[in-house]
Amino acid sequence: MEDKLKYATDREKEAYKYRQTGMSYNKIGEKMRISPSRANQLCKSAERRIRSYEAHCELHKKELETFSQPLDISISKGEGNLIYDLLYERMKYYEKEFKIRHDVTNPYREVNKSKLPYEYFLFRDLYEKVAKSLDKPIYLI
Repeated sequence: MEDKLKYATDREKEAYKYRQTGMSYNKIGEKMRISPSRANQLCKSAERRIRSYEAHCELHKKELETFSQPLDISISKGEGNLIYDLLYERMKYYEKEFKIRHDVTNPYREVNKSKLPYEYFLFRDLYEKVAKSLDKPIYLI
């Protein structure tokens, strides 16, 4: 279950786990100090993430057996820069496609990522790894 909720927010995970124990949205709301409708929203968002994860797994079922095995490839710094740029562009595409807006007036405000598909987070993780290996800045939402 933890993998399915890997990219859920802490609040989504908490609400979802309470719901799985049979708690009502009213009880979840009381426990988390939020409204019952907000508890419902958090649970639905977590469920959306789980469905996205499961759809990804179903689509790539054959590849998942070897999914986490490291590759032994050698690439040049120029090729690494190209991968860095392509991954960044792909993440921007997802942000545009799913209407993710940055709040430039308040950079500390949490951006709603609940509608982003599981693949976005895979791209983001890979982007971070490539950026670190190239000593490049990381621009993420």
